[in-house]
Amino acid sequence: MKETPVSRAAQAIPPLLPDLSVQWIERTPRYQRYCVDYSRGLPELCAGTEEEQRFPEPGEIVTWTAYIANQGRVASPAVPALWQVDRH
Repeated sequence: MKETPVSRAAQAIPPLLPDLSVQWIERTPRYQRYCVDYSRGLPELCAGTEEEQRFPEPGEIVTWTAYIANQGRVASPAVPALWQVDRH
């Protein structure tokens, strides 16, 4: 009895499972990015933008939002998640 070779494409079919992945994480509120001027050769902040807030102040409340995608082949049931912040 001769074995029939299985194509690589048939072997590469992913299982019928959900496959959750974090696409990106966003912090709000958002702040303006740095405006950098290179016209004199070295990078300098654009005039008038030096005092703009770019990061949260100490103690300011921020919200982190994770965007999750299911890249699997079937729907995913509800999944618990735990976020932890390491302050060290």
